Amino acid sequence: AAPQKNAQYVGAWSLLKREEPVGSTLEEHPAGEGPIRIQAPSGLFAEIRVPAQPESFAGQASNAGFHTVVDVSGGRRLSVRHRVVDFRPPTGCVLSTQVKFDREAEVMGELSHPKGRCRNEYIEAWTRLAAGPVAALELVSEHPPPQGGSGRGRTGYWLFCSDRFVRIIGPPVGEGLVAGTCCGSVEQLEALAGVRPVRDELRGAYEACWGRIEAPGRLRVARQAWLPVCAGPGHLLYEASSGALAFTQTEVIHRLPNGVEQRWRVRDWGLDPFTPVSPSAPLSAPLAAAPAAEDDDDSSSSRSSSPSSGSSAPEPGAAAAPHPPLPP
Repeated sequence: AAPQKNAQYVGAWSLLKREEPVGSTLEEHPAGEGPIRIQAPSGLFAEIRVPAQPESFAGQASNAGFHTVVDVSGGRRLSVRHRVVDFRPPTGCVLSTQVKFDREAEVMGELSHPKGRCRNEYIEAWTRLAAGPVAALELVSEHPPPQGGSGRGRTGYWLFCSDRFVRIIGPPVGEGLVAGTCCGSVEQLEALAGVRPVRDELRGAYEACWGRIEAPGRLRVARQAWLPVCAGPGHLLYEASSGALAFTQTEVIHRLPNGVEQRWRVRDWGLDPFTPVSPSAPLSAPLAAAPAAEDDDDSSSSRSSSPSSGSSAPEPGAAAAPHPPLPP
């Protein structure tokens, strides 16, 4: 089942280092300050990669979808991430990696597989900031639909782990100009379709951010696509006192300040990040996780089975790992 296969991957992760090709450092970050990924037991994940230069369209690399673990010959396992929303056009290649865990250091090394096919070989080191609990929501509708969208509209993922959240929205793969054109990069797509149409769609239809759960019912953005790094506290994405949320048995309904109503299906519910907790009030019954949309058992939905307490986050100034652990 998906929760068992995804158990090692569940939690909030921070990218420490990326080498591409292996041996050549492309980027390096202190723990908690680089790209952030949250992985849910059901298989849903979202990864926020916002460049330091907000005007860099090629540097926007946020993506989300579902994760599976595949058994291959020789008793090995591959980590496969199926990207449903991606700020970059699809290349036609499956994103799979060999993974090795250093449990004592809470570091995970991901080596691209197969070697040298479809992409330059790369390796990344991620450190776990928290192991859980995790909640995951999937965007199923927006009303009224965004202007200029495709017939299917947008999809999105909103995940929470411990005191962090990640949120990404955009056209699903196969829809629109960016997600509907198979090519090697944003630069290639701009050469094919023109710079203005590509950039207008990216800015108008794609959203990505990560932030902190300051308290249940209070979510503050720390980093957002298309905006420069904020020197002070970011803006509030949600404040319980605004009354902008409503709940059904399997959905969270978010009413945005511009009047748009977004309906989010619950896929994992290990914590409630929206409801302020009164010390004297009884805990409310959790929402039920909705059935999975995919037929594959590996991506089936389930109530979060992540532990209620995870490893503590490293200090912001912690040094990055000297080298990711290499899979055998």
